[in-house]
Amino acid sequence: MKCALINKNHFISTPAIVLFYMPLVFISLFISCEQSVSPTGAHSEKYILYCAINCDTAFQKAYLSGSYTSSTYNPLDNTADPSIEGAQITLTVNGKSVYYMSEAEAPRSDTSRYTTPLKYYYLNNYKPEGLDSVEITATLPNGYVLKSSAIMLSSSGFFNASQLNGIYCNPSLEDPVIMFWTMLDYKYYSSVYFYGRLDILYYKADNPDVIYKARVPSYYYYKDGRQIAVYPALAKSAEFNFYSESIKSVLESISSGDADKSNYVIKEAEHTLFIIDKNIGGYILADETFNGEFSVRIDAADYTNIENGIGVFGAYCKRKCKVKFIRAYISDFGYLTSY
Repeated sequence: MKCALINKNHFISTPAIVLFYMPLVFISLFISCEQSVSPTGAHSEKYILYCAINCDTAFQKAYLSGSYTSSTYNPLDNTADPSIEGAQITLTVNGKSVYYMSEAEAPRSDTSRYTTPLKYYYLNNYKPEGLDSVEITATLPNGYVLKSSAIMLSSSGFFNASQLNGIYCNPSLEDPVIMFWTMLDYKYYSSVYFYGRLDILYYKADNPDVIYKARVPSYYYYKDGRQIAVYPALAKSAEFNFYSESIKSVLESISSGDADKSNYVIKEAEHTLFIIDKNIGGYILADETFNGEFSVRIDAADYTNIENGIGVFGAYCKRKCKVKFIRAYISDFGYLTSY
């Protein structure tokens, strides 16, 4: 990886993507079956399977749900969790090794709609290897079967000489900082997508045990007097730009309203590269197109790679490196550094 400075006279605004540590949201189908003349139509049962394999860990999750009915025109009026329990979900690796998922529950962080615990399936004994061929099979209690398959990824094919010791950058110049990763085997990664993020890690001198993280946008633009942050979008290239004004704005914001600037210690910055397979990448791009203000309108829920159902089965992994800004640059804000 390299950190460089370049001149660019223009850039293209792209919508920020939502990273997938939470389940993808699918458009649920709802109707009323009281009368044949109901404007909500006839009920059509649909099943939704979501599973994003994290190739960096042995802990994997899957989410299974179904369509539901609503007595109103607003699907958000439904408060009964449509999650499906009692299914058997398996991962078959390279056509021979079979892993069985177990059911579990977790407290919801948002109970504005559903108040019952979040239901999911998991296993904790499969860490993928690059190019593993994995098939997921979900057999529902009624005998209905959902299937899909994906090829697993590996981050070991990405290299940068500064990954262990970190790299030093000077954002005080007007040019953007470029975060670039070198791929050892481009052919292997030709069908994947990339997403990059930059976070500034810091703590307060009077409470060094608590580490804070501030995310840096690619750039800002102004609309109706408001500052709008634009974060990197999903891309086919493992290269991401962060403009100097973005870094400066984030550094200023972490001590906003606090006159004691010397109480803030910049630990380092952290650049994370997400490598995303074509299945998850395709869904994200479809969702971006659906939500884009000037784009052709499509139904993001139409994107699926689940046989006999809808949803997404795919894989992702990530790579990280440290980025350190020169001390003189940090000192200009009145902050200290830990390096």
